[in-house]
Amino acid sequence: MKYLHKIVLIFLAFSLLPLTIPRPTPTFASNCGVTTVGFTPLNDLGTGSHLGSQGGLYPNGSNEKPAAHAQAGLDIAQNIQPLNGTGQVDEMNGRIILLSIGMSNASQEFLAFMSLDDPLRAGSVEIINGAQGGKSSEFVSDPNDEFWTVLDQRLATNGVTAQQVQVLWIKEVRAKVQPDEVFPQDALILQNQLRDIVQIAQANFPNLKIAYLSSRIYAGYASTDLSPEPEAYQSGFAVKWLIEAQIDGDP
Repeated sequence: MKYLHKIVLIFLAFSLLPLTIPRPTPTFASNCGVTTVGFTPLNDLGTGSHLGSQGGLYPNGSNEKPAAHAQAGLDIAQNIQPLNGTGQVDEMNGRIILLSIGMSNASQEFLAFMSLDDPLRAGSVEIINGAQGGKSSEFVSDPNDEFWTVLDQRLATNGVTAQQVQVLWIKEVRAKVQPDEVFPQDALILQNQLRDIVQIAQANFPNLKIAYLSSRIYAGYASTDLSPEPEAYQSGFAVKWLIEAQIDGDP
């Protein structure tokens, strides 16, 4: 098992994130009675399947990280230390940056996460919201997109540098899936875009150690064609397959 630049990918199910999110403006065009569209969450699907693809967050229908993958993550996490602006260890004044990458939905969730006061958080850990409205995976997977320029600006505004970013939370989705891109093709395209995003991040953040990935929240209430169901649900397979690829040796 190889980890390029010693980075490990971890599936962070949305249920593990804080559920206290800003109350959205009521959208009366949405059908609020559609509380389900009949899909079983990946972590409940287990060894069952969706259109021929096995569930679970990790291989073999399991929600548990394979032992070697989990140990690799722990080993890498133990090497995370406060860094100064040039990426050198600085226990006194250095920073450990946790940065989010994603679209508007990710930004809203991450802002709610940032608002929670955790007394156990080390003083050197700084959390920065890098997610940006309208920046779906089609844009962020392009290294020349303005998303990455804005990200650098946000780091600078917070008085830190790309060399201090060591942990990412990534939540992305394709804005629009073409009618002929049926499952699993739609998820495979997103998987490739997520791989590109991770590799761009590795190039931009030389001290990146861990990336947590989440899939889109339930979209049964959606009133537009921007990542509705079933694409929202099926995006979870893109995350799952990307992590499985790394476990199988894909850097």
